[in-house]
Amino acid sequence: MCCTTCGGFGHRVEGSPSTPLPCLCSWQAASRPIPCLRASRPLELVHTDLSGPALVPGPGGVVYRLTITDDFTRWRWLKLLTNKREETILEAFKEYKAMAEAQHAACRLVTIRDDKGAEFIGNRIAAWRKEHGIQPKHTVHATPQQNGRAERGFRDLA
Repeated sequence: MCCTTCGGFGHRVEGSPSTPLPCLCSWQAASRPIPCLRASRPLELVHTDLSGPALVPGPGGVVYRLTITDDFTRWRWLKLLTNKREETILEAFKEYKAMAEAQHAACRLVTIRDDKGAEFIGNRIAAWRKEHGIQPKHTVHATPQQNGRAERGFRDLA
């Protein structure tokens, strides 16, 4: 049954012919926006993104910025990087995980959401996530709208 109001058989409107109107209840319900799902505790979901290279290198040759944003607390962590090799990104994730789990002693990192960039889906990072029970969540590549929390982080930092 697609509709609890009419049972999917259509609605009768007073003053209309005896033929019921088609049921639009399920269509109307489907067209409503789905509410944004949020984490219910710290470190349940973190959003991450990498920007760069910068046009002008920073001190020490820094040209990339990695941000990790906790979905529950909205706390943002920024790591400045000289390159975007997988090893560099993995070391940054390890540093963040140790710091964040020490700060939130009762919580552990559960899910990392990224934009499916090559630097986030390498074998070493996948093995590290699997070893620590961290689930990957990838958005569709080249659609920054789906990774909004991380993308807004760069706009705020600029």
